[in-house]
Amino acid sequence: MMVARAILSFALIGLYSSCVYSVIEIADVEASQIEGESKVLIIYDLGNSDSVPTMVTMEYTLNGEYWVESSFVTGDVGDSVSQGFNKRMIWDAGSELPNTLYPSVRVRVRIDDGIPGEPPVPPSGFSYIPASSFGMGSPESERVIVRTSSEPIDPSDETLHQAILTRGFFIGQTEVSFAEWTAVRNWGLENGYEDLPVGQSGGPDPGGQPNPSTHPLTLVSWFDVIKWLNAKSERDRLVPCYTINGAIYREGEANPKCDFEASGYRLPTESEWEYACRAGSPEAFYTGPIQEPDSVPLDPNLDQAGWYQGNSGNDTRAVGDPSKAENDFGLRDMHGNVVEWCWDWYGPYAAPEMIDPTGPSSGELRVARGGAFSSLAAQCRSAYRSKLTPSLTSDSVGFRIVRTVID
Repeated sequence: MMVARAILSFALIGLYSSCVYSVIEIADVEASQIEGESKVLIIYDLGNSDSVPTMVTMEYTLNGEYWVESSFVTGDVGDSVSQGFNKRMIWDAGSELPNTLYPSVRVRVRIDDGIPGEPPVPPSGFSYIPASSFGMGSPESERVIVRTSSEPIDPSDETLHQAILTRGFFIGQTEVSFAEWTAVRNWGLENGYEDLPVGQSGGPDPGGQPNPSTHPLTLVSWFDVIKWLNAKSERDRLVPCYTINGAIYREGEANPKCDFEASGYRLPTESEWEYACRAGSPEAFYTGPIQEPDSVPLDPNLDQAGWYQGNSGNDTRAVGDPSKAENDFGLRDMHGNVVEWCWDWYGPYAAPEMIDPTGPSSGELRVARGGAFSSLAAQCRSAYRSKLTPSLTSDSVGFRIVRTVID
């Protein structure tokens, strides 16, 4: 892959440089804010003497260290851009960096031979989530609707800010089922994981009969989940993520360290979870905005995406129920069915921007996301933050699996 770059500081306009690799050249890069708008006009010249297809992308950085490809740029950008002078692209900085002023943002234009590297192939049952940035939290227009709920739901901890994820990851397309939990637990009990609980298949059944093993696993604590993930990693000959004083965490209740560069299974961070849930959508649900914050009347957009108090009949459904829409990353159960444990301790966001956030270093409550079969619509939103004691077990709380993509 051939790459050439031109870099400039956006403050508003700074210096730029250009370089040439092989037959592709980019030069004369200029940038200026469009008057009266939070958008930036970028003009550049593109030379390509061999006339091979050229891919053009725009990236920005807030700190000079981490560069993020823009998701809000239009014009002469993308696949197969032809050579020529005065190529133009418009970056919607206001949408990319909501509610934030960055006087020292730097941007760069990248070009290559138009043959992008193939994305990593996810394991069966997983989706690949690429590194990117997104607006994390909820806008005031969404919070206004939430505050009309019949129950006191305080969205003040959902401050809208920029989250930047610099590493891609794989995430389970569904919540972990009782059947999957049981298979790994059985292996773990024979290999040093002696206190993994039986758990339960989903929520309560009105008829008093246990749910099929295809329902999500419930009645497990955060500690139980962390140990199970290590057991699954060892079983699959991967490097476990969670350790206590350098030793693999296998038993008891403790607060382990997480090696996010290990090849094994882990919980998503809160920001990874929300980014994967949204799949590019700025709305309350990946199927659209919230309209009804309670369970009655039914929220039409949430009803398309998941099982909650308004449509569940007070019980879970099989993971990945195809009657509910998947998001653009191919994920289901992100809104409703069961609440999902995340890695982070609960605490205020480190706004206005966060790079690969993993939450506070300590705390009393762990974050859980997504809402459950027993939740109101407002509690199933992409931005809603549940906070739970890590030793809690509940028939409405489960989890899904993540793996860091290792180069």
